[in-house]
Amino acid sequence: MPPIKFFWKVLLAFLVAGTLGAFAAWATLLTRLCSDPSAHALDAQHVIAYSCHGMIVYMSRFEDGLHHWLIPIGGIFILLTVVTTVLALLSAAKVRIDVQVHYRNPSEPRT
Repeated sequence: MPPIKFFWKVLLAFLVAGTLGAFAAWATLLTRLCSDPSAHALDAQHVIAYSCHGMIVYMSRFEDGLHHWLIPIGGIFILLTVVTTVLALLSAAKVRIDVQVHYRNPSEPRT
């Protein structure tokens, strides 16, 4: 099989890095979310209530945005990684189609 082109390798590296980055951000958010303040902290902008294992903590608008959007963003990166991998493999494959047409005149006897 011929080697995969440099463009596909760079694109795959970017998409895998994006997938791992989204996963790392989600894991970091989940590990520190329950340690947010349990009272409004207006100076730190922790104003959105969130129930964490039975206790109420307050997170910032940024953390709330991450909480809602990191999973869909990670899913998009995973989907794009799979599609790019398939396209890269298809671009590297050499396909050869050999078509032959045999015409026989119906009026000629078969041999």
